[in-house]
Amino acid sequence: MSRSRTSRRQITPLIEPVEPAEYVEVAPCEERPSRKLRARDRDRVLVDVIHDGNYLPPEFLVDRDGNEIPRSAWWDTYVAERDWGAEMVASELSARLGLGGYHRVNIARGLLDFGRFPGSTALGADHMQRYAIDRPFSQLLGPRQKRDLLELYYDRISDNLENAISTKHIKIAIHTYDDRDRDTGAIRPEMSVITRSHGMYRHYGGPVAAFDELYPEKLGEFTADPVLRDRISLTLQKTGIFVEPNYPYSLPEGSLEVRSQVWSFFDFLRRLFEEARPETAEEPEYKRIWAMLQDTNLRSVECGALRGYIHQYRFPPEQDEILYHRAVKAYASIVRFMRQDEHDIISRYRRSPARLSSLAIEVRKDLLWEMDGRSEPVRPWPERAAEIADVLARSIGTYLERDRGEAW
Repeated sequence: MSRSRTSRRQITPLIEPVEPAEYVEVAPCEERPSRKLRARDRDRVLVDVIHDGNYLPPEFLVDRDGNEIPRSAWWDTYVAERDWGAEMVASELSARLGLGGYHRVNIARGLLDFGRFPGSTALGADHMQRYAIDRPFSQLLGPRQKRDLLELYYDRISDNLENAISTKHIKIAIHTYDDRDRDTGAIRPEMSVITRSHGMYRHYGGPVAAFDELYPEKLGEFTADPVLRDRISLTLQKTGIFVEPNYPYSLPEGSLEVRSQVWSFFDFLRRLFEEARPETAEEPEYKRIWAMLQDTNLRSVECGALRGYIHQYRFPPEQDEILYHRAVKAYASIVRFMRQDEHDIISRYRRSPARLSSLAIEVRKDLLWEMDGRSEPVRPWPERAAEIADVLARSIGTYLERDRGEAW
C-alpha cells in the first residue's frame, strides 16, 4: 500500500522494483466535501487504473538470447499504449468521493496489458485479438520470460484486483485514449463511457465464446447498470463535455469489466444453488465445477482440462477419470437447476442491487497532457483532471443517492 505521489506522472519508465499492483491511499478532498459519498456507499465503490503504469522490470528488457533490447524497439509502444493522465483522474475522483484510495497497476501496458487474456499476441493480430503480452515483446521475449511475466506479474495483479472487487457493487476503471483515430485521423469525442462487451457485439447476440456456455447471453449486453452509464454521460454533457457511449471500441472479453460480470453471475448462481441443495457445498466435484465456471482469467490448467472434457469431449487424465465423470454429473445438475427457472434467475440477477456494475471511462489524452507534434507527452495538466473528476464524482453521487439509493 502506498500514497498517491506525483512521481507516477513522470514520462520516463521506472526500473526500480515496485509491486505489480497496489492500493494507493488518498486524502479526502477538502475543496469539495459535498461530493463525498455516504459511509454506506463508500464501501461499495472501487476506482482502478490499469494502463498508466511506467514500470519496466529490467529482466524483460533483454531478448530471448540475452541481448539488451534497444530503447528504439519499445519506446514508441510504451508511449502509445500508456493511458497518460488516467491516474490523475483516478486519484482526484477517489479523493472527491471519499473512498480513501484507488487501485493501480504499476507495470507498463506496453509490456503487459492486464486488460487482456493472458497469452502472447501473434503477428497480424488486430486490436481486439491482442493478448496480454503484445508486440514487440511478444516477438522478442522467449517462452521462459513470457511464463515468468504472466506468473510473477499478471497473476499477482489478478489476485490483487479480483479480491478487491469481490466486495464491491460499482467498479469505475479510468482510461485515456488518443485524440485522433489511428486509422482515419478523425477527432475523437472528449470522453466515452464503455459498458458493452465486444464478444456480444461481434457475435450478434450469441454467447460470449471465451466463457462457459451456461453464462446467459442476455447478461452480455452491458457490464453496468444502464442508469449509471446514462447518469454519468448526462452529467458530463451538461457541463459541456461531449460524450460518445461505447466509442471507439467495446470491452474485450479479457477485460476485467467483462470477466467480473461472469464470475459475479456464477457467484450469484452458486448461492441460489447451494440454498436449494446445501449438501453440495462441500462436495469436491461441485467445488471443481464452480472453480471452472469462475476461472475467467483462463489461468488454471485443471479448469481448462475440465472445460475441454465437458464441452469438447476430450480424454481426461487417466488417473482422474472417475473424478471427471463425477464433475460432469455435478455440472449437469447445475445446468438443470438453471434451466428449470432460467428466466426468473436472470431477472433476479439483473434487478439485484448487489449486481456488480463495472464500466470503463475514457478521457481524451490531450485534455490531461500537453503533447508535442509527435504525440509525445510534454507536461500534465492536473487541474483539468480535477475538473473532470469533480463532474464524475457528482454523477456517481447522484446515481447512488437518487437513482439507486432506495433499492440499496
